[in-house]
Amino acid sequence: TQADFTDTITLDVVAIFGGCKIIVPPGWEVKSEVTAIFGGMDDKRSVGPTATDGPRKILIIKGVALFGGVDIRNF
Repeated sequence: TQADFTDTITLDVVAIFGGCKIIVPPGWEVKSEVTAIFGGMDDKRSVGPTATDGPRKILIIKGVALFGGVDIRNF
């Protein structure tokens, strides 16, 4: 819940016949490179101000959703 980083982070995700929920802080930038085959990738983050102090936080999500789903949310 208090994760912090200075460089770009890459997260590899595989969802097969199931799902996963990724929760990120509101100020982070998320780039999705997930391939969905009979599955889906949903960005359910609320839209709001994203101005943050300091360097940009970029999370790249790579992987596959096969008959499953990947949800991105913020808290």
